[in-house]
Amino acid sequence: RATANQALGLRICCLLFALLPLAGYAQSKGMSDKLTADFHKTRRDELRKIMPAKSVAVFFANPERNRSADGFYKYHPDPNFFYLTGLREPNAVLFVFKDMQNINNETFNELIFVRQHNALKELYDGARLGKEGARDQLKFKVAYEGPDFKNYPIDFSTYDKVIFYDFHDDVRDMPESSDLYELIEQFKQKVGYQKKEMNVAIEPKKNNIDLVALDPLMKKLRGIKTPE
Repeated sequence: RATANQALGLRICCLLFALLPLAGYAQSKGMSDKLTADFHKTRRDELRKIMPAKSVAVFFANPERNRSADGFYKYHPDPNFFYLTGLREPNAVLFVFKDMQNINNETFNELIFVRQHNALKELYDGARLGKEGARDQLKFKVAYEGPDFKNYPIDFSTYDKVIFYDFHDDVRDMPESSDLYELIEQFKQKVGYQKKEMNVAIEPKKNNIDLVALDPLMKKLRGIKTPE
């Protein structure tokens, strides 16, 4: 009997060890993070104040990193993305607008697209926040899920500046629909992004993309200490 109990205990330990890397993929409702949704919203408001006129700032979540064929390292959110949203999940994109927008009969100055719900994956990885959670828990007035981004009617040509960090082509195309890779590729098409080394035109076409301004803006914002 002792041998049987030891074997059972070993199997339970192995199972718990196998599930451990999954921790952190879901946005825990009871997380111990002391930063409130109001803190993150205030940070977005402060960023908006120092953004250039008629601009939009774009932030992507960190990619997931494979550890093996079917396993991942524990997910770590992008520091700036988390600072502005409080979201701990991958496959998301945030837009902070300098001015109020009116799109699809909705008025807003910030917009987020988060991971779509997936009953099977949530069974193993934990519950996902979804657009409802982004509205209720993160205090975004307007929030959608990843698949909605492809056909969402943002006309980036109407802004004087579209500000974001340059891409380094280090994001893998994962099996899940509307993953970070797809969000980035869709954004590139919408904004008319081209790698400099790929542009062989004699006189490159002018656009409103700014790959430089965001870093000093975030350094200035995060350099100001606030009560947390």
